[in-house]
Amino acid sequence: MLKKKIYIKDLIEQEPIARAEHIEEQIYVEIGNTKVIVWDNETLFTKGLTKSIGVYVIYDYENKPIYVGKTWDSDGFLGRFKQHRLDKKGYFPYWELIANKIRFYIMDGQDPIQILLLERIKIHHLNPPFNIDEGIDSTLEYRKVIRNLLSDTLDRVKDVYSQPIVIDEYIKYFIVKIGYYKISEALQQDLSQPGHFNNWFDGELYKFQKRSTQSKPYIKGFKELINYM
Repeated sequence: MLKKKIYIKDLIEQEPIARAEHIEEQIYVEIGNTKVIVWDNETLFTKGLTKSIGVYVIYDYENKPIYVGKTWDSDGFLGRFKQHRLDKKGYFPYWELIANKIRFYIMDGQDPIQILLLERIKIHHLNPPFNIDEGIDSTLEYRKVIRNLLSDTLDRVKDVYSQPIVIDEYIKYFIVKIGYYKISEALQQDLSQPGHFNNWFDGELYKFQKRSTQSKPYIKGFKELINYM
């Protein structure tokens, strides 16, 4: 196991008029391997996630951390993400749109206190926008930014895609399910290979339509995300 040292410095005043002294305390958090998982909406729940326990950090398409979480239940990482997908807060569709990767700190066999400690340290250090403390929803402005990104992406798709788009909300839903970084890469490639985006988009739409018959797009998060004006 890799033993990671985390140092906490505290100020202790011996007397009211005495100078403050620095007391350095070492805390050891034991973690196993660190696994980086590419976020792919199509395969995330079938190939990407494990039943290991530990702490995870979700990053967006600019490699900025957007959420830190932990899991110590028997179903591990996979079970926790199934909970995220059904969470009433409705954040998961936003992650489907902008997430690019997950860094997972594997802590199998560790005390839950160790897992909780590492999670709190990561939240404090990274300050991710989708972590809410003390019941205060600090995600409102960030969700608005993501909704604007989705609308802008829809406009870019409509400018390039040669087929008529009848229902904007459906294409928005498709963009969310594919992921912004994949759409953006395909649009960028079309600049040097005209026609690439149309062929790629047709193929992705076909695959999406085949597997979307069992999906439930209109959970709370999707309604808010794709109907935003």
